[in-house]
Amino acid sequence: MALSHELQRRFDYISSELVLSGSGLDAVHKALCAIDGVEWTPLDVTTILSRAQAGDIICHDICVIRAGGVLQALGDAALINGTRGGVVVTGGVAERLYDYLCEDEALERFFQRGPMSPYMLPIPIRLLTDPQAPLYGAVALYLDGVPAS
Repeated sequence: MALSHELQRRFDYISSELVLSGSGLDAVHKALCAIDGVEWTPLDVTTILSRAQAGDIICHDICVIRAGGVLQALGDAALINGTRGGVVVTGGVAERLYDYLCEDEALERFFQRGPMSPYMLPIPIRLLTDPQAPLYGAVALYLDGVPAS
């Protein structure tokens, strides 16, 4: 809640994109530093990850918050769309946060849906790391006759 309040102080609108995307990394980092009363200094993703693994609380919190948020959003999408065959997590954020995405706390954000939790439990979650994957999708669309936009 403190993160939400701090972000609301700085932004008119708080979106999942702001908290979860690479472009929102500094905003989350600045907000957590303000909450903890620590001076903010810019850090790149690699530094945040290495500091998190070394025990830096703010960097660890960034990783935990973002991993949980990714799985929360994916769980919402899976439930809304009636997903049964699985969810595929892609992108640099997901690849970098792999260890955090596998933690029970983050997985709970995907699976726990109150009365709909039993529906969610059999849905597999996979991480796609193949850099050629977008090309496979483009080829499939081309072969299906979908015009380029």
